[in-house]
Amino acid sequence: MMNSMITVKSSDVWYLNAGVPAVVLREVDLRLFDGYNSLAIFGANGAGKSTLLKGLFTEDVHLNEGSVVFHTAQNKTMTKEDVIDQRLSNIIFSEPRYPDISVKQLMGLYGTLDQRITQEGFMYYLEVLGETRSFLDLSFSKLSAGQKKKLHISLALLRWTKYNILDEIVANLDCEAVGNCRRLLLEKLEDGVSNLIFISHSCAQCLFLEYWLFFIKDTVTNSVEFLVLKLSELRQLRFYSLTDTTIPPELTGDEYTHLDDGWILSRREYNLGGFVPRDNTEGLIKLVEYYYATKKMPDLVKMLSHTRVSEAKPEFSTATLSP
Repeated sequence: MMNSMITVKSSDVWYLNAGVPAVVLREVDLRLFDGYNSLAIFGANGAGKSTLLKGLFTEDVHLNEGSVVFHTAQNKTMTKEDVIDQRLSNIIFSEPRYPDISVKQLMGLYGTLDQRITQEGFMYYLEVLGETRSFLDLSFSKLSAGQKKKLHISLALLRWTKYNILDEIVANLDCEAVGNCRRLLLEKLEDGVSNLIFISHSCAQCLFLEYWLFFIKDTVTNSVEFLVLKLSELRQLRFYSLTDTTIPPELTGDEYTHLDDGWILSRREYNLGGFVPRDNTEGLIKLVEYYYATKKMPDLVKMLSHTRVSEAKPEFSTATLSP
């Protein structure tokens, strides 16, 4: 895989508000795409997810000069300005603004700005996502929430480049469209050059990505911790449910983690009475969502550091939220 790592060192994230810098995050330290090319990002509303990514890939939000480095092949580097000038970033945030014209006219407008966008290519992706050619005659204001998402996805796939950032791109989509979108994204990533950042609030939608990054917002200390987990290693964990609420006396606290609803995350395989093996995917989602929803992610980090799963140790870094 081509080197695509992005490093951020001790940088503030800010934008201009009436000509005055407004800082959103302070002292951000983060490393992305270090040996992988797909990343899911989770975080509470207002945690700074979209703002940080706008700071990395757009001119609307800023980071400290010289604090961001885009690494390329042969140990070369690029700046944020290089990435923007060379059109190496492709960003679709949750609600892009479009003029209220027909989809066909909209595609023609985009085609004059970007030769990669053609009506034929656009219809190919729309049909894979379940739409027909009559979609082209609809005005943007007449599209349903799901149809707007299909429009966003098609544009993102046509503009596919080195860094691709999709924000809540599959919200409001039916299950078939979500599955086809996932397949199309995986096909794009097979080039070994491109990278994907997928912002979501659903772990279930992100099981096809290599790493998960969590924005852990602490409203007491007004800070954010970035926790990175490697999904393939987490998949090796074993999950069970109990037939009753009694923990067998053969177990010790170092060998299991008792989740809610009678679920057990184990450090080893059990052949004890009262244990029912559970689906790993279901268990993985339950594990992460339980710790995240109960604001106990630091406990998850501590727990993972004691598992017998190789390389499952998470990567941590921090930032401070500005008031």
